[in-house]
Amino acid sequence: MEFSILIPVYNYNIEKLVQALLEQAIEVQTPFEILCIDDCSDLSSSYLNRKITQLDPRISYEILAENIGRAAIRNLLFSQAKYENCIVLDCDVSLIDKKFIQKYLDQIKEQEILMGGHLYATNPPKEAQKYLHWLYGTMVESKSVQDSNKSHFLSSNFACKKSCFQQIQFNESFKEYGHEDTLLGFEAKQKGIHLKKIYNPVQHDGLENASVFLAKQKQAIIQLNKLYKHAQYGLALVQNFRLIAWGNKKWLVKFLHFFEKEIAKNLLSEKPTILALQIQKMLWWQEIQSQKNKTK
Repeated sequence: MEFSILIPVYNYNIEKLVQALLEQAIEVQTPFEILCIDDCSDLSSSYLNRKITQLDPRISYEILAENIGRAAIRNLLFSQAKYENCIVLDCDVSLIDKKFIQKYLDQIKEQEILMGGHLYATNPPKEAQKYLHWLYGTMVESKSVQDSNKSHFLSSNFACKKSCFQQIQFNESFKEYGHEDTLLGFEAKQKGIHLKKIYNPVQHDGLENASVFLAKQKQAIIQLNKLYKHAQYGLALVQNFRLIAWGNKKWLVKFLHFFEKEIAKNLLSEKPTILALQIQKMLWWQEIQSQKNKTK
């Protein structure tokens, strides 16, 4: 079964990941390619990553002249994929299972997207400023891998037929961080494409400092709010994101505002809590809602 592995790259060293993928791909004993497109990374990062093309002629590494964003680069990868069976991975992950590729190839089928999910390292990072990202990943994202009730689409690790993906594609108007994958999941369901969760996780290694992580979380809330304003997605979002239901309770958020400074302090401390992060998200949600109401 021929296959393409597609990796969007941005400011991350992918040599170990590609080496591990190459070893597994060779074991499958079928034509394959590992296609990497760099979304205009720093020169130092792209220079180091170029070396992966020396590992095997079936590996390619293209560097874009300008940054096109998370949605557009994934669409571009699919458009350039040589084979029908495609596996897509974020660049800042590592393989856990020695049969990772084979597991996807054994189950891939028409009109279906397989979602393998991602986990985090068992032990917390040594850098205190990266602890919040690890904590959230461990307590929230990793738990959803095994929760069959949570099946919303995540783009960090998935597989599908090229022809299946091209019926939907990522919405390229979502240029900022956050929820382009949520939208694709909704559109897949509308077109009768099944989202199937399987246990085939990778490990997410790209932990960010708390300030960067929080900035991205706020940007994701802004993107989520854009989706919420669309009538066809509003109800589904409320059903899938408890944040919206709680964030829309003005009396609750008004009460939580009294603790805003303490929450912000906690999130940047050495011992942040998930509760503080969830409250901060509700405060952001209500702030964005209020700003939009003022502009009407």
